[in-house]
Amino acid sequence: MQETTFKWPQSIFPQSKIAKRISEFDWQETTLGTIDSWTSMLKATISMMLEVSFPVVTWIGENRILFYNDAAVPYVQDDLATSEIGVGKPTTKAPGGHWTRFESMVDEVIKSGRSICEAYDFFPKYADASHHYVVCKFSLDPIMDEQGQILGVRCILVENSPVNQNMFQKDQDYLFLSELGGRMDSLKGGSVEAVIRLIGEYFAADRIGLADIIDNSSHVKIVCCHQQQQMTDVRGKYDLNHCHQTLYEELTNGNIFLENHVSRSHKFTQEQRKRFAEMDVSSVLFIPLLITGVLRGVLFIHYRSPRQWEESEIRFLRICVSKFWDVLTSIRSQEETERSERYYRNLVDSLDQAFMVIEFEFDKGNKPVDYKFVHVNAAFELQTGLQDVVGKTIKQIMPEVEPAWLANYGSVALTGQPRRFEEYNTGTARWYDVYAAPLEGCSGQVVVVFKDITEKKFEDDRKMDFLSMASHELKTPLTSLKAYIDICSRKLDECDYKNVSTMLGRADKQLFRMTTIINGFLNLNELEKGRLKFNKKVFDLGIMLEDVKRDAALVFNNYLFSCSLDLSLSIYSDREKLQQVIVNLINNAVKYSTPGTAIAISSCLVEDRVRISVSDQGIGISGSDQNYIFNRFYRVNENLEKDVSGFGIGLYVCKEIVHGLGGEIGLTSFIGEGSIFWVELPVYRSTERS
Repeated sequence: MQETTFKWPQSIFPQSKIAKRISEFDWQETTLGTIDSWTSMLKATISMMLEVSFPVVTWIGENRILFYNDAAVPYVQDDLATSEIGVGKPTTKAPGGHWTRFESMVDEVIKSGRSICEAYDFFPKYADASHHYVVCKFSLDPIMDEQGQILGVRCILVENSPVNQNMFQKDQDYLFLSELGGRMDSLKGGSVEAVIRLIGEYFAADRIGLADIIDNSSHVKIVCCHQQQQMTDVRGKYDLNHCHQTLYEELTNGNIFLENHVSRSHKFTQEQRKRFAEMDVSSVLFIPLLITGVLRGVLFIHYRSPRQWEESEIRFLRICVSKFWDVLTSIRSQEETERSERYYRNLVDSLDQAFMVIEFEFDKGNKPVDYKFVHVNAAFELQTGLQDVVGKTIKQIMPEVEPAWLANYGSVALTGQPRRFEEYNTGTARWYDVYAAPLEGCSGQVVVVFKDITEKKFEDDRKMDFLSMASHELKTPLTSLKAYIDICSRKLDECDYKNVSTMLGRADKQLFRMTTIINGFLNLNELEKGRLKFNKKVFDLGIMLEDVKRDAALVFNNYLFSCSLDLSLSIYSDREKLQQVIVNLINNAVKYSTPGTAIAISSCLVEDRVRISVSDQGIGISGSDQNYIFNRFYRVNENLEKDVSGFGIGLYVCKEIVHGLGGEIGLTSFIGEGSIFWVELPVYRSTERS
């Protein structure tokens, strides 16, 4: 016998033969070595096993060396006094060969590191000089050493004795919850009714069902129902206005509604008791199903006979239903999210405009340096020719991407402000009309919708080339024609040919209008090509406006022109271009006003800016038209201007010229009252001239 300093506990088993066996056994013959060489964790494990009063069996090491305490002896040995002791032996050589059936489970615990819990089996037990089988619950748990490695496996036994009946019922409930959890794992596959049926069978229900509250809480729909044979199927949609008021109030407040004996209950009216009797129902229980405190569903259980519920049963039923409802609502929410995603994905993919979601990468200075494609639709591939871009960055696809694209999209990601712009992409050699907006709730992500406008751009260029060519071709003979008319007019003034002189005056007006149109086309062409030049000088604004007013009064002598000018104002601008803007505004006033009405020209100082206004008493412009009046080729409601000529480029040219001069242009107008068009430019200060 070897000596050891290891002290075995004597408080629980002062006469323990198992403790003595462990102390006296020659452990050097095993793979565990002498007791002195055992780790502190192994010693603590064996000590704790001997101290407890319930059966514990332990396997240690590679050979599954068997340990157990005195409480486990009736399950391991035939008789503690006479039978061979199995402590220290491998499982395969231990007495009571039934322990070998645990080998596969012990192996599983050691390999996985996970416990096998709450299992049940029959065990032979030696008692009263004979064997008999008892039902025991057992659990197998891994034992870890100081380094976190698996040292062995511990098995704890609990017998289903009369003393343990309450514990056994709890164990049965636990087993049911485990089975319920396994069934709920497949809820997404559509097995809601199977779970409802499982709960009903466990509580021996004659009918159990699930109902959803729908239509803004006005109706209830029984979506699944399981009942015994001969009981009617109650699936369907019901009006909650016909529902038992007390029942509905209790459920709405989150309370269970229970009636053990319906026919004797004062909670129901005679008519309601009659309806339950017709349904062969004597006992009912309703459990509210809430989402964020709002009643969204009901689980109901019916019994043909009166049933007395224990509080513990109701608590456990509520636990089961709560777990089921939590899983079901989570799955429904996920399915709804997936449906929404599919809907919007299909919607996006059906667009004929290209769509993409991109995610930005910024440098330390918060400058956009690259972006990744998160999602694109089919039109994206058609309009760009790019495929399989999701997950890739633009620089992986186009290493030489233009900085303008990064800047435009990056500003949206940084500022959170949407942008619309037109841009040329050298990588695809196409023009695009683009709208970009931040994706709410996703920092750094931008939603982009764009369409290929290359053909439109080419068409516009061809149109502008044609207009430019036609305008130049027309301008030369018109200039000559006007010169001839001017000469004729002067000669005729010396004679008394009033009718001819009047006709020549009218011809001159038409030439003026045609010249204005042609100049508009030429300016538009210069604007589109970015070649419009400005020749800025300091000049007296009042004198220029007086000249414009005088010329207009001569040309349009059937209108009443007036001026209200601040003659002290000077500006630093392009006189010819600004005069063209004012003339265009006057022409517009004439077009949309009745002869004999007033047209007023005014100028004044508004803070540090000069405001020039042209007002009329014409037909006015609607609010919807005012949003687009300065767009190229835009004309107001055709019914209002059916007798007015023009191509819709005059105001567009005015806007571009004013912006080029560093100013702003706008209007105030009301239908039937007239319009006021205004231009604001910086006032001249001597330090601003360059």
